[in-house]
Amino acid sequence: MVAACLATRTHYTDITGEHQVFEMLSTYYQQAKDEAIQLMGGTGFDVVPSDCLALYLKNRLPSATHLQLAFISGGGFSRGTMKTMVEGLGYGSTIRKDGKLISIKTAQKVLDVDFGTFTSSVVCIPWGDISTAYRSTGIPNIEVYVGVKSKTIPWLKLSNAINPLLRLHFVKGYLKGRIEKKRPGPSEEKLKSARSFLWSKVWNDKEFEEARLETLSGYALTAKSSVLIAEKILNGDFKPGYQTPAMAYGEDLIMQIEGSIRT
Repeated sequence: MVAACLATRTHYTDITGEHQVFEMLSTYYQQAKDEAIQLMGGTGFDVVPSDCLALYLKNRLPSATHLQLAFISGGGFSRGTMKTMVEGLGYGSTIRKDGKLISIKTAQKVLDVDFGTFTSSVVCIPWGDISTAYRSTGIPNIEVYVGVKSKTIPWLKLSNAINPLLRLHFVKGYLKGRIEKKRPGPSEEKLKSARSFLWSKVWNDKEFEEARLETLSGYALTAKSSVLIAEKILNGDFKPGYQTPAMAYGEDLIMQIEGSIRT
């Protein structure tokens, strides 16, 4: 798709969340710049709110060397999201350390995060910001976490013992088939009423900054943010080359989505 966009000088956006895709897109920076088009992945929940929050904190502490992000998105997962999660089973997690992507075990890193109105356990996951926030902020050490129930953490740790099994195609096929048959997506009511909560912290060896963001449910936000960015591009508001949402539109892009509250 990117090759077709380059050949026809067509802007490219997507709502992917895989860091591997962001890494690939970044390699097309110069070609896209030469063709005067913008390449931007992650125009939905991953990574608009977290990308903006990361840049917001980087601007408050320009000398930051470490970044942590955590989130909980209410309303539940769609079948598509759950199938994507199945594809990642058996490969552990990934962080950015000293500028490089490093693999770690599932649930190797666990935190308790204060999201403002509640506290939750969170586990480290290979979320897209280990690629996008690195380019948005230049911070070389990045970890991303998702909220989980405390009782599931021991099971996540145990899953490391069966990673070779979880990587088998027929196992993934079976699990995705179960999802298709047994797991409905979030209801219309939850899509409209659920909220998402994000927390982030940056620091160096002397000081730190923290921030929180409350916004729409993941899927509702994706619908609004992806259209908002498309409208900006159509109106001539874009930067040629590969861009992340915050790189192109700044830390306050998320605040243009009604219902977003940053503290």
